[in-house]
Amino acid sequence: MAAKIAIYTSPPEVLVEVLGYSHALVSLPLVRRLRFAAGFPGGISEHARILWCSPIRLEEYLSTCSAHGDGVETKLRTEEDAKKDNRGLRVDGCRNGKVPPFAAAYLDFSRGPETELWIYSSMEGRLNGTPSAQNETNIRGKGRQGMSHEGDDDRELGREREEVACAVALLREVKCQQDLYFVPGTTRANEREFPTVLVGNLNEVLRTRLVAPDVGIDLVSTGLYDKWIFEIDKLPDIGLTDDFGAGEGRRWVWDVVRREDIAFTISRTKIPRKEYMMGRQLLGLFSVRTTFSKWGWKINAEYLGPDSSLSSLHCEEPYRGRGIAKAVAVKLLRDHLGDYGAYIGWADVAPDNVQSQGVCRSLNGKPLWQISWSRLNLNRSFPEG
Repeated sequence: MAAKIAIYTSPPEVLVEVLGYSHALVSLPLVRRLRFAAGFPGGISEHARILWCSPIRLEEYLSTCSAHGDGVETKLRTEEDAKKDNRGLRVDGCRNGKVPPFAAAYLDFSRGPETELWIYSSMEGRLNGTPSAQNETNIRGKGRQGMSHEGDDDRELGREREEVACAVALLREVKCQQDLYFVPGTTRANEREFPTVLVGNLNEVLRTRLVAPDVGIDLVSTGLYDKWIFEIDKLPDIGLTDDFGAGEGRRWVWDVVRREDIAFTISRTKIPRKEYMMGRQLLGLFSVRTTFSKWGWKINAEYLGPDSSLSSLHCEEPYRGRGIAKAVAVKLLRDHLGDYGAYIGWADVAPDNVQSQGVCRSLNGKPLWQISWSRLNLNRSFPEG
């Protein structure tokens, strides 16, 4: 059965349910982005599109899975359910080949040059962190050595190709949406900063398969990041001490990041951000900073991003090594993840960022899979239009 595309202008709740049934952990970046869009000021724009691609209509997906008796649970597994039965930190999802393949995405070109596309494929939960292209290579290698269980391997390759086909068809629709948004000769097209789409939180399982020679999507990673997962009830208690020596009347003050702090935040990060875009999202983003009350110094600033990840973690150089960043991260996660109905948080940290890795480890975090922010060139990926 051929995959079909469905386009929505607001997040359908049934999509969150589909993702929560058997893909609860690895799909959280997309789930949280959908919840941010649906529930917070500034979370969605008129240009947002939610895309679904599968042989099965989104509205029929859950009932189809149940009819197949494929092991998909009959009630939505919430994060709280996962916590109670100690299965919260599972990367793997439903592995049964009877579950129809799908791809889903949140798209908004008006957010550029910040993240414009979040995409999730059913293969991500099923393959449990094993890069798909490598998986196919291993299967073919076993066949050459006479070791293959042919029936199982053929089914696995067939399943994987169906999942890739869904993802490619969805990206082709993203190309159509791009052409509608950036009409040649218009102000939008002329002022577009990059000819590529910034894809955020892209799982290596999916990225590796999409860039394989037999698929040929033009997708360039800006660098790999470890996905560090935090459980709220396992976060440590971290206090701040007024141990800065001279100066009477100095003490720590918790405060929210305000509009006038945006330029400061942007100046301290290498990530391309627009002041006007962060200003549009400020009411919806959860943020906190630490200051000295006497002078109002900005010591640390930190946000929960649109997908609820810890973002823009920064501490001024003279005050590092005092536990400030850890204290701010704990407060931010404890105070605001509940607004998502969530108990799991995360941060994306480069493997060579030893300092940030140390912060995550001290928060009892675990690196469970790898993602990237990647530049997607749709014109090269689909030159035929």
